[in-house]
Amino acid sequence: MRKLLIANRGEIAIRIARAASDADLTSVAVYAPEDGQSLHRHRADEALPLEGRGAGAYLDMEQIIALALAHGCDAVHPGYGFLSENAEFAARLEAEGIVFVGPTPETLAALGNKAKARSLASSCGIPLLRGSDGPVTLAAAAAFMESLNGAPILVKAVAGGVLRKNTEKTIDSLTNTPNNPLPMLTPMWANTTLAAGCVPAADTFPPAFTMDRVCIFVDGENFRHSIRGLFSEFNPNDYLPKRADWTQFFDWIASRLSDSPHRVRTYWYVVRHLEFFPYRLNRLQHDSIKLRKILSKDASLKTTLDDIGDDVTRSRKMEAMVADLEAQKERIQRRFDGWTAIQSGISTAHKAIEFRSAGSINCNLLENSRFGSEKAVDVKLATDLITLKDIYDIAAIVSGDQDYVPAVQVIKDSGKRVVNVAFETRNGRLLPGGARRLNQATDWSLPVGYSKMAYFLNVER
Repeated sequence: MRKLLIANRGEIAIRIARAASDADLTSVAVYAPEDGQSLHRHRADEALPLEGRGAGAYLDMEQIIALALAHGCDAVHPGYGFLSENAEFAARLEAEGIVFVGPTPETLAALGNKAKARSLASSCGIPLLRGSDGPVTLAAAAAFMESLNGAPILVKAVAGGVLRKNTEKTIDSLTNTPNNPLPMLTPMWANTTLAAGCVPAADTFPPAFTMDRVCIFVDGENFRHSIRGLFSEFNPNDYLPKRADWTQFFDWIASRLSDSPHRVRTYWYVVRHLEFFPYRLNRLQHDSIKLRKILSKDASLKTTLDDIGDDVTRSRKMEAMVADLEAQKERIQRRFDGWTAIQSGISTAHKAIEFRSAGSINCNLLENSRFGSEKAVDVKLATDLITLKDIYDIAAIVSGDQDYVPAVQVIKDSGKRVVNVAFETRNGRLLPGGARRLNQATDWSLPVGYSKMAYFLNVER
């Protein structure tokens, strides 16, 4: 098998896609129109739309087989429900040379009917609960129930699931005609009427699974530095990779943290504004002594000013220097404003991503506009990690470092799970640098491999 079509939806399809990825198989999801934004279509490597609506779209075996053939799929996994127990579907795939990931058509045909399955089990000497060997009449059902001395019975459809009723019915009130016999009967729990065994499923069984709410917290500056450290091909003048699929990336992270995740939101923390040095250059032009002192912090500017012999010429030269620095400041500010526009574009184009800005970052105009360390961004992330704890079950910190260890301890004490997401370079080094200490504090870590990251960011390798 090389390419697997998943003929199912939702959490079932997500698990199959994950298993396919682990087995190095290309996965193909299918989705009905109303499932256009469902997570399962983003988990697979490819996604194909289905015609029709609702369950009918996923039960259309002709359409699914046609899609499998058209897109080079050599295997189909039906999950469970829908076409998973359809012997005809399995046989059709077999005839087309496509692997049906499941029982053979013969096995499905033998076990799909409960009366036949019961007979087969009996012939193999398998112990069985007391029950009918097929559909029963009303009289036979009454006699069977009386033989149980008041114990209840489980009513099963011969070719379906458990009969479930929201209201209690006695055995005498059930319709029974030669063309509509009662389903098969099997002993069940302790009640006194036939319908007492026919209870709403929610009253009898706990939910099969619950969704784990996942919030992802991204340290924006660390993340950008990690990308630059990972990919030499990435243009450092670009704020972020232009062709990245951020929705798929963050949904993939959530899918690795739980068997049934729901990504509530990704909070992406960035700098709110720039702080330039020297400060208030224009105001300093009225104080030539102070202005010269500040400009002289740059060695080349100091040499130029020191070489000028008269004050008038020096003053004019300082005015020109200030003008150059102001122009440089405007260019950098426009670039920063462009970053903000990119953030807005990502929030608009991708699902459940919110940029949160805080603090500032220093930019020294006298040192080739070198950016310093940001202020308050990590504080905002750590604060939100704690204040938003009621909306998530699992918190993932992307590109975190040791600064977040105290907040992680608080979150863990409140019963939440915390995961650190870091990135592996080609040679296995972990980015960012402080990730190893954070790994020790979090419940577990999720290292993202180099090739996987390149795929999501769509960066040329």
